[in-house]
Amino acid sequence: MSTEEVRVELGELIHENITDRLPVDPSRLEVGAQVDVAIDAVLAAGYRKPRTITTAEELSALPKRTVIRDLDGDVLVADPLTDGEMFFRQIDETYPLTAGAVVLPATVLYQPEASK
Repeated sequence: MSTEEVRVELGELIHENITDRLPVDPSRLEVGAQVDVAIDAVLAAGYRKPRTITTAEELSALPKRTVIRDLDGDVLVADPLTDGEMFFRQIDETYPLTAGAVVLPATVLYQPEASK
């Protein structure tokens, strides 16, 4: 997602939440400048839309040590075996899960290449 697409998505979200909570008719106010300031602040603070994994192929292609949260809320670490097959381990468990056991969609919480 490009920076401009993120700005548009954030702008719509912020504008909707501001105007829904105003005690006056929002058409009587100029909220555009405030929304732009809010977007700039959110992006400057480091916000990036999390990547969502929706297919088994995307899941299997994740780099080693990528951390995800699946639809069930389980936090898992990608841990490929020596033969290249991808497994996932829950943070507090020792047994591995196959990629097929991960409930999709999943959100990428940490990816080693993205952090460098």
